[in-house]
Amino acid sequence: MNKIFIKRLLILIIVSFCLLISASKIYAQNNQNLKHINNPIILTDEKTKYPLGLHLEIFEDQTRELTIEDVVNQEFTPSDKNIPNLGIKTSAIWVRFRVKNQASLTQKWILSFNDTRTGTVDFYFSQGDEKGFKTIKTGRFLPFNTREFNHRFFIFSLPFTDNNEKTVYLRLTSKAGLAISLNIYSLETFFQEDQHQLLFLGVGYGIIVIMIGYNLFLFISLKDKSYLHFVLFTTGYLCFKLCREEIGHQLFWYDFPSYFEIQSLGVLSMYFS
Repeated sequence: MNKIFIKRLLILIIVSFCLLISASKIYAQNNQNLKHINNPIILTDEKTKYPLGLHLEIFEDQTRELTIEDVVNQEFTPSDKNIPNLGIKTSAIWVRFRVKNQASLTQKWILSFNDTRTGTVDFYFSQGDEKGFKTIKTGRFLPFNTREFNHRFFIFSLPFTDNNEKTVYLRLTSKAGLAISLNIYSLETFFQEDQHQLLFLGVGYGIIVIMIGYNLFLFISLKDKSYLHFVLFTTGYLCFKLCREEIGHQLFWYDFPSYFEIQSLGVLSMYFS
């Protein structure tokens, strides 16, 4: 009996020790990550991609009426997540971060905001105390030609003319969930990564189109309505996917930003097929 008790006690001690080590590692990792909070991003020639999650500060404007001049003196809350997910918000969300360029001035840098669901995205790049901000107003609720780059993501150039520290602000509103996925890339690195993503998207869309065409052929040949139902379902899914990933806004309905009507039509087609 004593041997069994001692054996169980040893197992309990070993398990507790392992859990303690794991917890210590997680705590140390979190502390290491938290060291980045509120620190400026330092751009160098050695690194070409910088995730911004732990460098962000966030402010919620519940009135949705504050301007950039009003916001610069507000108290922001530092982010403690790699990708802050705020859920569905009726407020305007302001995000800011500081960035200092220590790379060569010939290097082109961009800011990529990857949440394609965001309704409005206002970009403010500080140009100095007296020069104000470079401003770009775009978003999913606006025509596609309001974007600085012809891309499904929201891309903004960071025009560094010296090595001084700059502050960047974003004002975000959305009718859907809001996940703040922000990265700074060198222009070359971004388009290299994007080519791989486009290839993956192209294969996915190609498979869907082939399925639609094949089942439409079967319906016409066999007169079996089940194939037509599958065609309607797959077409609805294709419309939803085009809206969700912004490919449709970029390539097809760039002057029709009210994508909710198209996305709803796709969902209804899937539901009633």
